[in-house]
Amino acid sequence: MAEDASAGARRQPGTRSLDAVLDRSIQLVSERFGSGRVTQTIAPGLDWARVEDSAESVLLNLLDNALRASPPDAAVHVLVTQEGDWLQIRVSGRGCGMSPAVLARAFEFGFSARADGGGHGLGLAVSKETVEGLDGSLELESEEGRAPARRCGCRRWSTRTAHRAPDA
Repeated sequence: MAEDASAGARRQPGTRSLDAVLDRSIQLVSERFGSGRVTQTIAPGLDWARVEDSAESVLLNLLDNALRASPPDAAVHVLVTQEGDWLQIRVSGRGCGMSPAVLARAFEFGFSARADGGGHGLGLAVSKETVEGLDGSLELESEEGRAPARRCGCRRWSTRTAHRAPDA
């Protein structure tokens, strides 16, 4: 019986403020790619919106992909906006874009188009499953020769109006 209760608790992920998820994700990619490579714009009032804990792994994957595809001195930008009860998180890099053939396969398990031959083709596939499991969507926008953008739509896990957390 105790096993069933703990298994149920694992299936119900917690939530955190979007601001905390962004800060942690940027900190982690900065350790690998250098500080100052990620800029962000968050629409007013959304920094305290609640998102699932799993949003961090998705954001980390999107940032990692964008930074790897961008020149070493180029910044990647995260833009957070709101459409109704939905957060739109857009990660834009400075890469050379994806061909239609690569774009069509980008979410396939085991598919990787990394120029350095690295990667296992899991990141985008797992991220898409994670987001869709939360009734969200994950899309790629790209044209060959033009920097790609990754767009994640997810429900806010708070009331319709984002409220600032009380000062501790």
